[in-house]
Amino acid sequence: DTDVSPSQYDETVLWLGRLNIQFHFNPETFAAAVSILNRLLAVVKAQSKYLRCIAITCLILAAKTNEEDEVLPRLREFAVHSGCKCSTAEILRMERIIVEKLHWELYTATPLDFLNIFHAMVLSSWPHLQDLLPQMNPSRHVAFLTRQLQHCMAFHQLLQFRGSTLALVIMTLELEKLTLDWFPVITDLLKKAQIKSADFIRCKELVDEYLTAFEQANTVYIFLPNHQRILGLHGGETAYEFSRKQHFP
Repeated sequence: DTDVSPSQYDETVLWLGRLNIQFHFNPETFAAAVSILNRLLAVVKAQSKYLRCIAITCLILAAKTNEEDEVLPRLREFAVHSGCKCSTAEILRMERIIVEKLHWELYTATPLDFLNIFHAMVLSSWPHLQDLLPQMNPSRHVAFLTRQLQHCMAFHQLLQFRGSTLALVIMTLELEKLTLDWFPVITDLLKKAQIKSADFIRCKELVDEYLTAFEQANTVYIFLPNHQRILGLHGGETAYEFSRKQHFP
């Protein structure tokens, strides 16, 4: 069989995003699942025919760490309702392979962890920015940024950057929309996070292009993790404008 192609990777991460909503998991579970998947693919030359089995197993491992026991479906439910086309025995076998390849170190900081940290640091150091958030309290605002981050995590070209870099880029693009005084804020975070300027600039260019193209599509589908549903918008309305009008808990 063939190796995993970039488009297959992107499609698989989007599929994980849909499953994360379907099983009522929180955004941290999705981020952890993608992190485990990326770390495994960095050390194992996987074949495309095994990709879905690998991915659903990564989601299961992430859910075991991030979700309450009563939320977790049984393994058979995972296998049947995910459409992964692999048996419970295959999932269990894949689980053993993954934990062994990663030396049982499943948790690493995810881009979402960094996004939450940067968001808290910005609002703590520059509290006046809260007044610039249209119709959003801080928790709704970080949920909006989380959805942008999730879309970017399904873009293979961004794998070359550290999670902290991607998270800071998402934060920067948002601050550019909110205030003209964004540069000192981001410069401070760049130093604290020890992110190289060249990596930051290149990542920012790619994310800006990706999100702009995404928002300009005729129909945009937006994941609402807290609502376990997907909303669509049409015509000239951008995803940014649409999300601004929503009232999320």
